[in-house]
Amino acid sequence: MVSALRRMLRRDPFVLAASGFLLLIILTALLADILANERPLYCRYQGQSYFPAFTPEKIDTLYDARGKLVEVLNFQQLPWKQLEYEQVIWPPVPYGPEEADELRLVKASPLGPQYWPGAERRPLPFRFRHHLGTDEQGKDLLALLIHGSRVSMSVGLLAVGLAALLGILLGAAAGFFGDYRLRISRSSLLLLIPGSLLGYFYAFVVRQYVLKQAAALSGTAFVGELLLSLGLFACILAVFGGLGWLLARAGIGRRLVSLPVDTFISRIIELLQSLPTLLLLLIIAAIFKPGIGLVVGLIGLLGWTGIARFVRAEVLRIMGLEYLEAARALGFPNRTLLFRHVIPNALTPVWIIIAFGIGDAIMAEAALSFLNIGIPHEMVSWGKLLPKTPLEAWWLTLFPGLAIFLTVLATNILGERLRDWLDPRH
Repeated sequence: MVSALRRMLRRDPFVLAASGFLLLIILTALLADILANERPLYCRYQGQSYFPAFTPEKIDTLYDARGKLVEVLNFQQLPWKQLEYEQVIWPPVPYGPEEADELRLVKASPLGPQYWPGAERRPLPFRFRHHLGTDEQGKDLLALLIHGSRVSMSVGLLAVGLAALLGILLGAAAGFFGDYRLRISRSSLLLLIPGSLLGYFYAFVVRQYVLKQAAALSGTAFVGELLLSLGLFACILAVFGGLGWLLARAGIGRRLVSLPVDTFISRIIELLQSLPTLLLLLIIAAIFKPGIGLVVGLIGLLGWTGIARFVRAEVLRIMGLEYLEAARALGFPNRTLLFRHVIPNALTPVWIIIAFGIGDAIMAEAALSFLNIGIPHEMVSWGKLLPKTPLEAWWLTLFPGLAIFLTVLATNILGERLRDWLDPRH
């Protein structure tokens, strides 16, 4: 499989270019603080060596090995570009995402003149030019794009990872158990009804004030509290299910009944797919306080349905294969059949959907951030860089839009080529 993938990369230049571009974006996100920083990577100032880019902002005093104070520097207020260094190594982009209007170049064009502040109007040297211009606050656009890649790629990868986890588990359960294969005793079924009511009461009704407070605090806090409520709900259901199992072992309500797992999950999929996803994202994101955890959770919880449908169809095909029938005849339990034999062989279409899903998640995050209801205001993403009035500064529309377009295009190319590669007819 690895050799076949290598041959595909060599034969198709578009796949090679798309893979290289995505790898470049990921490396840029990982090395953002080194690639774009308003502080030098290394400098020698007044006989002392410093690494300002790697020094925490709260540190303003430096000591030698014996603990003696050797220098006092305010790392938050130093005019780094105006100091006279003995030696200095600057990052490739000598500007940070929060360095606003230091040179008073608000909406500076990348093709126009750029000057140092002051009455003498000295031109900026090439080393300190804003090569992609500045935004409305005078921040360097290239530095914003580099640091914005972190949020955009993180949302794309994490949201699709969450959607893939939910889609694989629910789709596999729907296809494997169907409407008749999952059978429980009547005592367990009867106890699950009051267990569900009590679980809902203690997990959501009793904790509704905590959930409201978390929603007002941040989207990430709300997602954490919601997961805690879901865990409490699952624990209460497990307790009542265990009591039902004990009653069945004692001879009370031992008759088995079937649970319509496939019908239940399929109806949920149809319900979510009938809703306008982007509109639902806008409504929910506008209600809660912005947070990257909220955006990841929303996109993941609303984007698992496509993966679940494909996994369900693949599991239904696998259920009729001979090796699975042989495993059943040997007496393997359902969990072994499901997690060791069914799910690993049903993941072929999932990789294709994940490739397309990353681009969709980046687009959804860009739309939310463009409307200022996605990530917090102190964070940077490509969607937030897009101006509300694009005709006033063409570079603010071109470069962030080009970054989003090329990333989505690269993921779509990989998805299409992966689909053709995994198609047995080719």
